[in-house]
Amino acid sequence: MTATSEILNNEVLKPLAPLFSLIIAGLVFGFIHWAFVRAHKSAIANAVHRLGATPVSIEWRPKFFGFRGSGTRYQVQMRLHSGQVVTAVCQCSLWAGVYWKDMPWLQAPQIPAVHPQGVSCAGCGYPLQTGWRCCPRCGRACA
Repeated sequence: MTATSEILNNEVLKPLAPLFSLIIAGLVFGFIHWAFVRAHKSAIANAVHRLGATPVSIEWRPKFFGFRGSGTRYQVQMRLHSGQVVTAVCQCSLWAGVYWKDMPWLQAPQIPAVHPQGVSCAGCGYPLQTGWRCCPRCGRACA
């Protein structure tokens, strides 16, 4: 008998064969997942650079029950050219690439509504907006 056949026929190791199989399967799955996450992070970083921003952090978000869609989800923080740091959620898949769930960098900043009558400050003539209590230029109380 050879040494290999003695190890395989060992009565002590036979009951542990399923455990070793599970450990090997877990290691293979973990390596494949690590490789996919690494490739996805690289693709997301390239997509962020194409948007003209700089990636700050890219974090994998595991799926939970009730979440629809295929692909792996990531939370991405990026710094825009304006210096603003925004957070977005995206998904990656082998066939679809990177697609964004929300795009906060495209949303226009909220500008308060201007009075429809074109109300101006009585002191300096600065155009006043709804909800202001005083003029931002001269400090005079709004009527």
